[in-house]
Amino acid sequence: VDAEGRVLCWKGEIHGDIEGVIQWWMVLPMSYTGQASHYVDRFEIFDLTGTLLLAGDEAGTTTARHGKNSNWRTNGTVTEVSPGFEDWFGRKEHAEGHFTWAGPGLPDEGWGTFRIN
Repeated sequence: VDAEGRVLCWKGEIHGDIEGVIQWWMVLPMSYTGQASHYVDRFEIFDLTGTLLLAGDEAGTTTARHGKNSNWRTNGTVTEVSPGFEDWFGRKEHAEGHFTWAGPGLPDEGWGTFRIN
């Protein structure tokens, strides 16, 4: 749990224009409609040395089909940048992808696209 009460819900490698680590911090509680959860969160992207490069606020949905591949989609805005990334401040972000389950309520691994326009 971070200082603002958000829960670290996902942390993994990120590859592409940035090689590093991405984290998603969710605000709880989430709301649910059938298999879909709706949430607000913060994303953080770090380089391989642990320096925070980009962060932002977003909202999204996850469709959880337990025992099968599930998916997520988010949209947000970059709200924090490090030196060298100033041009990205205020830009829109979109992420989407799929993940698998290790067991009920426990995600295993995921893959997808994270894009800043």
